[in-house]
Amino acid sequence: MDRHEVAASIRKSWAFLESAGLAETFAFSDPLPLDVEFRDLVLSEDSGHLSLYQFCLRKSYYNILLFDHSFLQFGWAGGSSVRYAYYPNPHASKPKALHAFRRYRDMVKSKALDEDEFSQLVQGMKFDGGVPIFRYEHSESQYVALSHPCSHLHIGVHGENRWAVSRLLSPLAFTLLISKHYYPGEWGLGVIEEQGNERHQFEEILATERTQCRPLSEEFFCATERQTFHFG
Repeated sequence: MDRHEVAASIRKSWAFLESAGLAETFAFSDPLPLDVEFRDLVLSEDSGHLSLYQFCLRKSYYNILLFDHSFLQFGWAGGSSVRYAYYPNPHASKPKALHAFRRYRDMVKSKALDEDEFSQLVQGMKFDGGVPIFRYEHSESQYVALSHPCSHLHIGVHGENRWAVSRLLSPLAFTLLISKHYYPGEWGLGVIEEQGNERHQFEEILATERTQCRPLSEEFFCATERQTFHFG
């Protein structure tokens, strides 16, 4: 997957999120450049969900901001090496908190609050971290059979949990998976009725995109890995 393909898939991700009512801001349509300060923060043992989220939000270090101020990052490091990440808003991951967040956001739109007042209110909300950070990485140069999958998912901030994936995911595939599993209400709006039958257009988009994500060869996903549990 080259830089052009990653960028094209980022744009498709934005188009989908707009259609699903999940989009807020399209900040950057190309793969994000390396931010050394962010990289060092990620590698620090003192970093957690809240500090990483606040750093990226303050610097607008994301590609797409969602309606709840969670955001998506998409990076490319040459060849097929990619990194995607979903950073959920740690202040608004539970229903009651999300309701308050939406109310504050509506007050900004109606000019009852300005952006600074809105930011202060959100920062004052309780940190609950109910939804973990979710990352995907693919690096052929770092592949070690049975211990460091070439293509894998990370759940939360613990860097050593790598959940093997047998395909090279696109930004759109990652976006669709996050939307399906963390925004079931909006995902459910993909159900439409045609001639008395229901079909789920978002599930169809996801199924089609899966076929576009190439399976890994045995060089980067060995036979033993294929026989055990993995995503694919």
